[in-house]
Amino acid sequence: MIRFVNAPPVARADATLDLLVVTRASRAPDAIAVVSPDGDLTYGELVAAASNRTYDTINPARRTS
Repeated sequence: MIRFVNAPPVARADATLDLLVVTRASRAPDAIAVVSPDGDLTYGELVAAASNRTYDTINPARRTS
């Protein structure tokens, strides 16, 4: 079972973590998804960062670093 802060529990055997994150991002993109000493990320920022990383992985010529 996965529990989001201030949200009801999610109990779906067919739900993957990426699906849960994208679903949450579509509902509340400004909600905090990650808290770390380096700074917080919203769900929208998390999905955008993951999308950019995936694009860079499949398109290595695009990488800048």
